[in-house]
This record gives sequence, structure tokens and C-alpha cells, in this order.
Amino acid sequence: MKRKIVFALALIICTSLLLSGCTPHLVGEKKAKEAGLAFINKVFDVNETEAVVHYGEYSVDAQPQDQSAEQKRDVPVMRYYNVTVMKDHTDEVLYYAQVDAISGFVYSAHRFVETLSPLTDEQIKQAEELVKLPYGQREVMNRLYELKLPQTINDWMSARFEKQSKIKTVEYGKMIEGLIDSNIVSMDCRVTFENGAVYVIGIILPTKQIFQIEILSQPVMKGEQP
Repeated sequence: MKRKIVFALALIICTSLLLSGCTPHLVGEKKAKEAGLAFINKVFDVNETEAVVHYGEYSVDAQPQDQSAEQKRDVPVMRYYNVTVMKDHTDEVLYYAQVDAISGFVYSAHRFVETLSPLTDEQIKQAEELVKLPYGQREVMNRLYELKLPQTINDWMSARFEKQSKIKTVEYGKMIEGLIDSNIVSMDCRVTFENGAVYVIGIILPTKQIFQIEILSQPVMKGEQP
């Protein structure tokens, strides 16, 4: 019998957390730590074993601002764990992942400057040239193809996620300078697979290092982390 597949949207998973009235069962810090570290190691090719875990929550008020107090219902709550890898004996953050506190689903991960390969003077010069290119123009795509960025995205994603599917589209965002560090130019790319999975990845240019990933939607086997 074929295993039942459920289509898990990260946003839908988050919505499942928006419960009011009573506190739902949480996966706990131990399981969140295990899931977060496994995800960080998977996406960034590292072997981290220790992390600090913090539980957090915030209210999500989707009601109109002019709604009266009598009309307002209980405000739903988003519950999550931050799993943070620190540099030894410092307060410096190297990696972190965000974990759904109810399902244990890991929906994003990020790495910081300390973990990235430093840019050479020539690469910094290339980055400065790239960020000056007019957004959305053919010249930008020409430069990205020269850097073999589409191939890098395909190889990186296919090695980690959706191995039974193919990339359908890649949408390239605007290049931004200084978001991560003063000399670093980065770009967000939205990657959609044929099976409906959608990811957003952050890429450093021109080195093509991946520094963040967010799962927007992903078909998963019931009860499994993709």
C-alpha cells in the first residue's frame, strides 16, 4: 500500500499552532534541539552537536483594527523553539533554526558571517559591480548565468530536498548589499518544485554560498520531517 502523503505548508503548519483557549502539547526542548541540529547539519554540511534552545510565542491578531472588543475573538498564538549554535565560550551565534513547537517541523535555518568563507578583494569588487546592475534587466540574468548560479541552486537543493522531484521555477530577488555584513551582497531566490514544494534560499554573491533557507511548502510523509 502506498504511504499516505500529506501536503504540508509551512504556513499551514504554523497556522495549526494558532490555538486559543488551552495550551497544546509541545514537543519539548530535547526533541526541538535534535530536530534543529539535524536540519542545520543537513543544509549547511556541518556536524554541530550542541545548541541552546529557547521557547517563544507571539500573538497573531488577524482581526480588523476597527473591530470592537465585543466582536473580537481570542487571539491565536504562534509557538516555536529557537535552536541556536553558539561559538565556544562566546555569545556569538553561528547557526540557528526555528522549530514548530507543536509538530516539531523545522521550517527555517540561518548561518552567520563567522561560518562563511571570507571574500577576496576580487570577489568584493565583483559584488560591488553586481549590486549596481539594474534589477530585472537581462544583464542581471546574464551575469547570474555566467556565475552558474542556476546550476548551483539546482545542485544544492536537489542534494538535500525533493530528490524525487525536479525544480520547476526559480525566481530571483533583488541583490542587497550590507544585509549580512558591510561587504557582502546577497540575494533571495524562491525555488518551486514540480511537486508543489516551495523554498526560499539566501545566497551570497559572487561566492554562491547559501546562508539561509525557509520552507514555505513541502509534501512530506505523515509523521516525518522532510
